[in-house]
Formats: sequence, C-alpha cells, structure tokens
Amino acid sequence: MNKFTTTLFLMLTGFSMLASAGTGDPYNRTYIQNNKEQISYQRQRELQQDKSWLQFSTKHQGWKVVFDERSSMPHRAYGTGIKLAGNGTPAALALEFITSELAGFKVKADQLKLRSAHQSAKYHYVDYYQNYQGLEVLNSRVTVRFTKDNQVVLFGADVYNDIQITTSPSISSSAITAYATEGIAYEINDTKVNPELKVLPVPYQDGYAYRLVYEVTVSCTNQEGYPARYYTQVDANNGEVLYRSNEICNFDDQVIVSATVSDPNPWEPNVVRNLSGLEININGTNYYTDATGTLSLDGITPVSYTHLTLPTNREV
Repeated sequence: MNKFTTTLFLMLTGFSMLASAGTGDPYNRTYIQNNKEQISYQRQRELQQDKSWLQFSTKHQGWKVVFDERSSMPHRAYGTGIKLAGNGTPAALALEFITSELAGFKVKADQLKLRSAHQSAKYHYVDYYQNYQGLEVLNSRVTVRFTKDNQVVLFGADVYNDIQITTSPSISSSAITAYATEGIAYEINDTKVNPELKVLPVPYQDGYAYRLVYEVTVSCTNQEGYPARYYTQVDANNGEVLYRSNEICNFDDQVIVSATVSDPNPWEPNVVRNLSGLEININGTNYYTDATGTLSLDGITPVSYTHLTLPTNREV
C-alpha cells in the first residue's frame, strides 16, 4: 500500500481544511471541550439589548449581529454599507472605523496590531490581532470587510477585555521542551520554542480563562519511520500541554479534501463542501481533485511533501 506524507500549505481565509485518509493522531490535544456548541437565542437577545449594541444599531439601522456569548463581544455583524471617511490605506481606514465605531464595545485601538490586509475583486479584508502587555492574544481578531468604494459591510471584534494575568513565566523557555514532549513515544528529532510568549483564552461555561503559553514545535519519527511535527501550546507556569496538533498528515491511496464554509449570514449554519479542482503538486507534477474533491494516489510514487493550492479564480 502506498504511503504519502503531506504538509498542507493552505492560504484560505475563513476555511477550515480537512483531508481524508489517515486515522486520528494519538498525541493530539485540545482545550476545546465542546466544538458543536449551539447559539442561545435568549442570550443573543440579551446582548442585543446592551447599551453598546443599541447605540450602534440605532445609528446604523438594519445591521444584524451574532455575539460571542462568553466575551459579550460582537463576533460578526453585517448590514448596509457604512461609508468610510478619508483616503488612507485599507489598514488605516479599517483602524479609523474601529476607533470611531467600535469604541462602545471597548475595542482599544492601541492594543491592536495589523495581521493582514488583502483584497478580492469586490472587497478589502483587514485583520488586526489583540496585544496584551506586549504579548499576542491567540485567537483574537478584529476584522473589517469593506467594498472597493469604502463601504463597511461586515466587522467582527473577537477581543478580550477581562485579561488579568502576569506575563512573567514560572518555567523558562529552555525547560519547557521537556513538558512539550512528555508522553510522546516517538523518536524526538528536534524541538523549537518560540521565545515570544502568548496569551491563550481558554473557554469554559461562562467565560474565558487566560493562560500564559509557549508555542513549541516538536519534530518526531514514528515507529513506521514516518515524520510527525506537532505544533504545541504549553502553559508557561505549570507545563500543561493545552493544545497539540500534528501538522503532517499521512495518506493511503486516496485523498479527499473538504472545507468548512461559513455563510455571510452568521445565523446560517456552516456547511462542509468538497473542493474540486484543487491543485496538488507531487514530485513537480500537478494533479487535481475531481468533482467530488477526490484525488486517487494509485500509481503515484510515494513522496514526503505535497503542496495544495486553490485555483486562482476562487474567491473567498
């Protein structure tokens, strides 16, 4: 049976990539206890009656919103275009919108750092992340989407206003590798610690707990001789592995690639769609998934790495 080892390089905004074939990794870990949570319409209604949203929605009639019920922040809001003033760069225009329109939600512009600014045929997409006392807050995102004539049609404010933790770790970066590799029975080839500490919001029933973490990459070889590379988040104070994910996937005979796609209307459920026409480069030759998102690997010599790219005419 052929065996393929692939590292997925995917540049897709709003897509969560899944690839078939291969079993669950025994060393993966996650701090997410329930990834199928349902929206509470009662709680959403309560948050819509909060002063901050009432002020915004009174000023901008017809806008709709879905809140992060733990942080009480607007996860996604959308509506009729709000005209941006000025002629600056997209990043500068987005920051001006955040400063002028989202102050009521306690989004602090001085805590934001630009992550990306790109465009499609129709929209500008600008994303910022939150910075707490000089440290990146993981999973934070303030996003602004606006048209080419500078009309904001969507924003999201996934920031955390109740962080109160020390930024001094109890465990040094040199000592954290022992915690990151604990319990992994594979041959450890290398560990790399990101010296820049991060703040990780960990969800619980009614809010978030905040943990100071190191990011560690652990490279291994399993008993069959195939590589594994674990992106790992380790608590910088007690050494607990909060998250670990193998960035290298093994495939046998067939690959099916799908994406979890979110509707522009945040009240609509996400849908999973197989990706047709996905380019997969193997040993310098391009192959393409069929109409069902499937690529048969039969007859292709096993390799160590592949590169997946969406067709350039796909708009996200």
